[in-house]
Amino acid sequence: MLDEVHGDQQTNFVFAADDRAFEAAELARADAHSLASGEPGFGQRGREITLIDGGDAAARLWTRRALERAGCFVTPEALDQVAVLDADGRRVWRFTSAGAVTEYDSLAGLVAALREGA
Repeated sequence: MLDEVHGDQQTNFVFAADDRAFEAAELARADAHSLASGEPGFGQRGREITLIDGGDAAARLWTRRALERAGCFVTPEALDQVAVLDADGRRVWRFTSAGAVTEYDSLAGLVAALREGA
């Protein structure tokens, strides 16, 4: 069946299958972690955050996945916001909550701050 698909369609099929396998593995790891630690997992609703559109699509996707793994619920209706920006040749994660704006030089820094209650 796969032999009948040619060119970019075959590549897209393989990438889509790889992405689904990756997401399934991430779900399993997150659920196992949430059971062991008591932190919210994918099936539970944690802190609500809006991920602002714009910038690099791949960076937004990785940010969304990292936020979800950290127990956040990504929704367009949340008051807290995260924006992924490219400024002065570097990537910045801008977190806005209750009018306060904090910038992080790494996604890991943002996630760590959120886990600590930023």
